[in-house]
Amino acid sequence: LGVVIMVVEMEVSRILYENKPNLINIILKSVNSFMTIILVFCLIKYWNVKIEIFKTKHLVHSEATVWSIPAFKKTLLLEIAVVLIHVPPYVDQTVGYLYPNLHSNALGLMMFLRLYMLPRMVKQDFKSHFVSHKVRLIGAINKVPFSNLFVIKASLLLHPYAILLGSLVTYVLVWAFMYEIVETQIPICGSAPDVDPDKCHPAGVYYWRWVVFSFALILGIEPRTVPLTISGQALTIVGALVGTILLATLIAVVAQTLTLSNTESRVVDQIRTKALTEAVKDRAVRFIQSYWRFVVR
Repeated sequence: LGVVIMVVEMEVSRILYENKPNLINIILKSVNSFMTIILVFCLIKYWNVKIEIFKTKHLVHSEATVWSIPAFKKTLLLEIAVVLIHVPPYVDQTVGYLYPNLHSNALGLMMFLRLYMLPRMVKQDFKSHFVSHKVRLIGAINKVPFSNLFVIKASLLLHPYAILLGSLVTYVLVWAFMYEIVETQIPICGSAPDVDPDKCHPAGVYYWRWVVFSFALILGIEPRTVPLTISGQALTIVGALVGTILLATLIAVVAQTLTLSNTESRVVDQIRTKALTEAVKDRAVRFIQSYWRFVVR
């Protein structure tokens, strides 16, 4: 929810108010800061509940807390640090512009780091729908931990195309929005006499063009509009890695879908045998006919 509020606030401030002080900016940023505080408390509650579950399973000491276990403590502090990254009210107006055309409000893009929680949400949804006591027992017998990696692999097997489509759409929309924000510091070609034609964007570089670029980045196609800022080029490197993983996963899922099962292979083998038999019979008949014509002549 905080990410959505950030996107709405940035677009309203940038398009309607040209990043000038406005009441909507203050209200949305205040709501976002309040939601951030709530999220921090939710994280602490989540890890406390996790410790209680571990106590029930006798995996940690009965007196242990999230702050007494170094691994959990480091993870919680790291998550809190990531969650706290946002632009509070009045900060962007105090700092002003970082570059001639890049407002400090663009620092709110770092809130997309909160998307690291998506695998955890998928994991919790997976456990609530598919993991029963019987499944947990079988997993314990076979020493299979219900980690994020296992849940992602299992989800890809159960709902491959839904997971891939959701990941692809999320990646394209997020990356296109970040491109649109960081590339605003690049002037429009022909907007001023001193604009370098090699370091400008054509007129009408809207959000949909960056959507096209994000798709092209996955497929390896060279688009017409490319990022010219250092930030945009850094996003391109990271986006290329993410796109490669998504494309490789899609290819693996399609290949697995087209792979025949044992029963299907038996049916296909029977069909292939029948087709070969009919082809041999046809060639035999044609050979006999040709030989007969030769003998008669």
